[in-house]
Amino acid sequence: RCPSCAVVFGGVNSIKSHIQTSHCEVFHKCPICPMAFKSAPSAHAHVYTQHPGFSNQQSKMIYKCAMCDTVFTHKPLLSSHFDQHL
Repeated sequence: RCPSCAVVFGGVNSIKSHIQTSHCEVFHKCPICPMAFKSAPSAHAHVYTQHPGFSNQQSKMIYKCAMCDTVFTHKPLLSSHFDQHL
C-alpha cells in the first residue's frame, strides 16, 4: 500500500516505481549555488541572470524523496533509499 495515496500494490518494487513516478519531485539544481527549480528553463534563466559568465553550464537533476526531505543526485539512490520507508 502506498503511504501517500493508499493505492494497493502486489509487491515492493511496484510500490517503489509508483512512488518515484507519482509522488517524488524532480528539481533542476543550479550548478553554481544551492538554488533548485521545477523546470530546466527556469534553472537556465537563473544561471543566465544571477551567474553571468557561467550560462553555458547545465543544471543538475536532483530527486526528492516523497516521504522525507532527503534529496539525491542519482535516481537509483532514491530508489534504494525507499527501502527504509517501506
